[in-house]
Amino acid sequence: MKEIKLSRIELYERVWKTPLTSLAKEFKISDNGLRKKCIKHNIPLPGVGHWSKVEHGKRVNKTPLPNPKQEIDITFSIQDDNGNYYDPSIDERIRVKHEIATQFTKYLKEEQVGRKFHPLVELTKNHLKNKKSNYDSLYSTDTNYALDIHCSKLLIPSALKIFNSFILLAEARGHSVKISSHCTIIDITGVSIKIDIKEKHRRVIDNRYSSSYDSYKLVPTGILNFRRTDHSSRYWDNSKKSIQEQFPSIFANLESYAIYLKDCWARNEIARKEREQEETRLKEIQKRKDNELSEFNSLLNNAQRWQQAKLLREYIEQTKSNVQNEDWVQWALDKADWLDPIIEKEDEILGNYRVEQTQKERP
Repeated sequence: MKEIKLSRIELYERVWKTPLTSLAKEFKISDNGLRKKCIKHNIPLPGVGHWSKVEHGKRVNKTPLPNPKQEIDITFSIQDDNGNYYDPSIDERIRVKHEIATQFTKYLKEEQVGRKFHPLVELTKNHLKNKKSNYDSLYSTDTNYALDIHCSKLLIPSALKIFNSFILLAEARGHSVKISSHCTIIDITGVSIKIDIKEKHRRVIDNRYSSSYDSYKLVPTGILNFRRTDHSSRYWDNSKKSIQEQFPSIFANLESYAIYLKDCWARNEIARKEREQEETRLKEIQKRKDNELSEFNSLLNNAQRWQQAKLLREYIEQTKSNVQNEDWVQWALDKADWLDPIIEKEDEILGNYRVEQTQKERP
């Protein structure tokens, strides 16, 4: 992969000699992207009208470069495997591929990195020593402490070396590889992604048994697949070049996939909180409605009680002249006061007025 790179002082000299629009085309990025890089690295830019003055031969002032002794290499664009240029600050995958291809070269060779296997690889190696092949002559790990490998016996050493280099590179980049629930996991910034190594096979007719129906068996092809086995699986095989040589692409995919998942989780969390807030808002509105309705029903009930108490007093007033029992008149007036929501006199027998009580005791 090729890249376009300049030192800070070189970029400073270039932006004062060539307009940004022309320079950006040379650097294979947008003029806005070039402007942002200059601002990021504290490189002053020509002001409005600068190039018009230069064109007409007028004198212009050049802003001095702050901290000119500050040595920084600035990467503008990187050429991918297809010859296309990308701004590494914008395209995360290209940045990771370029970073691994240039800074982690010792992990990209087929031979084993270092003299000893990583402890996880050593455990897997010892586990497979005592394993027997299955019906299709494939060896598989089936324990919670061995790396996820499925291949023929001849390819086990290659699979172990691939995993060894992969784990060491992962740890060099600040990630970790672990085994959980019989799955091999790479943890990238808290995101767990399932991976394995599996030999590619082809399905052929099995002639070992005579039957009216065709029987099939899986025949190993000698090609290993390094796979990301999450919901949207992805694999890289060694049919044309080694898996180790493809680590830049593999890690670019895994790391960008981790960023994508974290972004999805973040958006889902925001959506969840928004739903909760909306549910809380609706519940609060419903609560206010219920309270308002309860208050209104209470108002209506009190109005009805007041009207009934008024009716009782009118009735008592009309009938007391015909009633010889003064105690009954007083009793009736007390009951009107008991019913009246304004007075709400406590009754010796019935206590305070309750709507439920009166409804329950009515015939």
